[in-house]
Amino acid sequence: MKKIILGLFVIMSLFVAGCASEDMMDDEQTGDMADSSSGSTDSAPVDTPVTTPVDAVEDSAPVAVSEGEVSLTRSTFDPDTLTVTNGATITFVAVDGPHLLADDGAKFTGRMNAGERADYTFEGVGEHKVFDALFKAVLIVTVTE
Repeated sequence: MKKIILGLFVIMSLFVAGCASEDMMDDEQTGDMADSSSGSTDSAPVDTPVTTPVDAVEDSAPVAVSEGEVSLTRSTFDPDTLTVTNGATITFVAVDGPHLLADDGAKFTGRMNAGERADYTFEGVGEHKVFDALFKAVLIVTVTE
């Protein structure tokens, strides 16, 4: 019984080692092996995922944000807390995009892309949570009398 278990262990170890060494080959080595074994230069195309760095997505000019406005970036509001009087209108500026804003769950903008602005009037004394539904950022707005 011990010999059978030992034999299975050795076979599994060889199998795992063979799989691991095959995974470690890069495309160039794989291509060289295919060329030498078949004598052909034809090889099947390899599906490689294409990724675009986040910095390369936005090639547009910087978006100007004036004092007193709230800027939206991929993950934050700037400022992230704000105190205003009841009935105050705030301008939200999308530095990048897209963004979709809601006040305590009630959507108040459509999709905002880089450079777009949206005005929103805060009604009702208390704390409001402005939420960017696409990037999960939160702005706390305290509305006073």
